[in-house]
Amino acid sequence: MAEKSTEEVAALAPWHCSVLLPVVVLDAPSPSSRDGVAPETERTHRSWGCTLMCEASVLLKLPQVVAATAQNLLQRFYWRKSLKDARFDAFSIAQGCLFLATKIEEQPRTLRQVLFVFHHIYCKRKAKRDSRRSPLELGGGRYSQWKKKLVESERHILKELGFGFYHAMEHPHKFLLYYIKYLSQQGMAGDEATLRSLAQHAWAYLNDACRLDLCLRHDTKDIACAAILIASRHPDVGVALPTPEWIQALGASPLAVHGICDTLLGAYVHPLPAWVEPLSPESPMCDAIQSVYDESEEGRTPPASAFAGDGDAGDEEEELAEAAPESQDAAAASASDATSKPEESVVHGGATSVVIADSDAAEPGSADARGSQGRDKPQGNSNQERRGRIARASSERAPRADRHDQRCARPAPLFFLCVVVTHHFLTLAQNYVCAAFALTQRPS
Repeated sequence: MAEKSTEEVAALAPWHCSVLLPVVVLDAPSPSSRDGVAPETERTHRSWGCTLMCEASVLLKLPQVVAATAQNLLQRFYWRKSLKDARFDAFSIAQGCLFLATKIEEQPRTLRQVLFVFHHIYCKRKAKRDSRRSPLELGGGRYSQWKKKLVESERHILKELGFGFYHAMEHPHKFLLYYIKYLSQQGMAGDEATLRSLAQHAWAYLNDACRLDLCLRHDTKDIACAAILIASRHPDVGVALPTPEWIQALGASPLAVHGICDTLLGAYVHPLPAWVEPLSPESPMCDAIQSVYDESEEGRTPPASAFAGDGDAGDEEEELAEAAPESQDAAAASASDATSKPEESVVHGGATSVVIADSDAAEPGSADARGSQGRDKPQGNSNQERRGRIARASSERAPRADRHDQRCARPAPLFFLCVVVTHHFLTLAQNYVCAAFALTQRPS
């Protein structure tokens, strides 16, 4: 039996190509469907998890290939496990897939960075609050739970996908620019700006295609051609492709390309919600468990006044109104008198300014009027006021670290005095012993 050449072996099983799932597996119900999950619900959870990873990759400053690999891993994982399982909710698996994709694509991020970014997304999407006011507490209950869950999710993904990821590293993005360049050389009409717009729209469609399981059903060349076809018909692009045979020229299947177009355009009919609850009530990410941590974080959130900006004129005026109403009344009275005088000194909260009024006064909306308003604004040390507000808020909260420091505080001068005196006596004792030893060794 003749041995097969290297080219024949590569044609049979190319290692660099994305491995598709068998048709028998794709036609059968998914694990989630077998557990009674509706196809629309499963699609929503999958797409929502991919959206979280895309948002987290932007916050972590990761390249697009990392986000594409993470979404490919998530789609493959949910063809092995069910969303009904309490261990495999979309939020936890999204964390594990992105953390694992950073290692696969050699763009590593620490576990702490991934947890902080997903906590920010959680606060913005579900809790509807600013995570900068109540950040994830290192060593806290939520941090420990999410850290353990992230490590477990990564291990489950590795186990279910067989510790091999070469089949998930090819994405349609790498073909897109080459295809557009080829079509422009084959007579596709359009200047450089039009081609750039075509590439940008097609790239956006490829990013949305990663939210579906198209990467498991179709070849990457077919997906890239479908994105170009949809982008060319966008109203902002309007590019006429060279010939009807351009799809075959690029090595794609026309039937598969048009099917991908229908599936991708159908995904825009149902928008994704901001937050999706796990399907299992026993999941660690369910509202009954996470609400306890939410209350704890809200309890240690400082008041909003501690985070007021230095340039917030409204807050400064409110504080001045509460602190010195008499000075504002005096300022208003003096300002009203200034309209009948050519020049007068007006006092605003302890700061003196000059108001000029004549027949050619500036209009309220003019540049001169805006400049005069800025000059009449009370000149206070806003940085000191802000630091005072933060200090008062910190004292109200009474952090655990401050209480620990107060318990462990010792009078430093007395301590150092004892050290100096002890060292002095030890030195004298050492000198005395040395002198006595020298006297005993002296010859008589």
